[in-house]
Amino acid sequence: MKRKEEELRKEFGSRQKERWREKRIVVNFRKAEAALAQLENRDIVDVEKKEEEDEEKEEEEEEEEITEEDLLNILLKLRNEFYYCLFCGCQYETMEALVSNCPGINEDDH
Repeated sequence: MKRKEEELRKEFGSRQKERWREKRIVVNFRKAEAALAQLENRDIVDVEKKEEEDEEKEEEEEEEEITEEDLLNILLKLRNEFYYCLFCGCQYETMEALVSNCPGINEDDH
């Protein structure tokens, strides 16, 4: 009986960690998307419109899953085209400056 309870607890904890990880991927993807839009000088929508879009995106997220690969692709684009690190929160002047000052591409590196 105790073993079964322990297995269930571990399973639950594992599922919770995976959900948290998936949410972090989506949150970081959205931040990266916004940063990319700004760096590409695209029009920044006003706050109210952005909130409405975010609500719509959350509904769409249930249908369209954002993967770790999607996040990695947008992070690489920010780094390679704009020398920008989402997790450092700054744009470097050169790729050399980015490489020497940024601890890595992933959130865990920071």
